[in-house]
Amino acid sequence: MVCKQVELARQTRQDEPLTACELSVASGVERIETSRRLSDLHSRGFIAKGDIKVCAVNQVKMLTWKEIK
Repeated sequence: MVCKQVELARQTRQDEPLTACELSVASGVERIETSRRLSDLHSRGFIAKGDIKVCAVNQVKMLTWKEIK
């Protein structure tokens, strides 16, 4: 489980913040598990909520996630 959290944290280091769906596709982890891990990482202070954007995966407005520097 920790390895998946680390992988999701790495994915959020890209220049453009990604949505949970985009992170799920990029990491190969199911969407629901991605959302749970993002919540864990957020509560631990590793990532922050970003802006809302249209998700490239499902074409709806979604919250993005970004690395805390």
